[in-house]
Amino acid sequence: MYFKKFKVSDCVVYDIWRNNRDDLYNNNFETVFNQQLLSSEYKLNPGDKLIVNCCNEGLGPDDLKQTIATFEKYDFRVLFNAHITVPLSYRYETFVDHFSAHCDFVRFNQSLDVEWEKLIPARNFISLNRRASEGRCRLAKKLLDTFDHNTFFISCGSQPDPFLDSRDNLHKIMHPYTLPILLDGEVGGMNEQHNHTDTSWFSCPINVVTETSNQTDADSWHEIFITEKSLKAFLYRQLPVFWAVPGTVQLLRDIGFDLYDDVIDHSYDNIVNEEQRLQKVISTLDNLISNNDVLNLRKRLWNRIEKNLNHLIDLSKQHATKFENYIIELSQ
Repeated sequence: MYFKKFKVSDCVVYDIWRNNRDDLYNNNFETVFNQQLLSSEYKLNPGDKLIVNCCNEGLGPDDLKQTIATFEKYDFRVLFNAHITVPLSYRYETFVDHFSAHCDFVRFNQSLDVEWEKLIPARNFISLNRRASEGRCRLAKKLLDTFDHNTFFISCGSQPDPFLDSRDNLHKIMHPYTLPILLDGEVGGMNEQHNHTDTSWFSCPINVVTETSNQTDADSWHEIFITEKSLKAFLYRQLPVFWAVPGTVQLLRDIGFDLYDDVIDHSYDNIVNEEQRLQKVISTLDNLISNNDVLNLRKRLWNRIEKNLNHLIDLSKQHATKFENYIIELSQ
């Protein structure tokens, strides 16, 4: 359903994420929207309130620019989970920790019978890159070039992709390594993506998080937003290093997470140039491993790790109430 009403509001809420991503960037969106509205049970007249729900991957103000004209006949307001860094001409709210309840991954992980504090590290770090993109391939290549392959787990391009063989740009970036790089085979559905059970993955003390947003990837979102990828590092009791757009680390601090700044140099988060930031991410990871007893790193920081975990659990429990409150605020 593209349109719905919540019990907390009489406003019609439009779930824009359900559209094909291409529809947001072509001139056909208004036609698509009107067809969806005609097939719904709701009627919207010019001037009626309309809440546009952008809470899912990546939809920020830049992504919405080409669709705004469709909504301007209504008294529209927007709920983002992207971080807003520019002034906007319309009303909006931001639910930046929306992904704390994504696919119920927190509850699933909490149901596992794992003695987390007793896990013996299988490798120093893990980096999971299901979808292959230019930015992710550049990171994977740097990791493979820099670190002993026996000291980390990595995947890249494990999402089923019938066109991967023909994407010469990705294969050139990865040379001499080949795609896909698989850990446990191809990873397709939501259950495979989010309900991990491999304790050897969990045991890695460091997680090199590849966020969905990327400054230059043509097939990625470009604005700051937090997905389950970042939050899983806290759930898996790992220390995170992020390959993401600038400002991502600061946003995680702002919503209450300890980023272990006394142990990890996250200054890459302030570097705008993407190539320079990638170099700094690699040197940060190298220094973290070289200057610490990695096998005992989690043990030393365990109380702080558990505090982050509990904060994530609290955010996931508060999700439904927060969402309703944002809808109420926007409807007024």
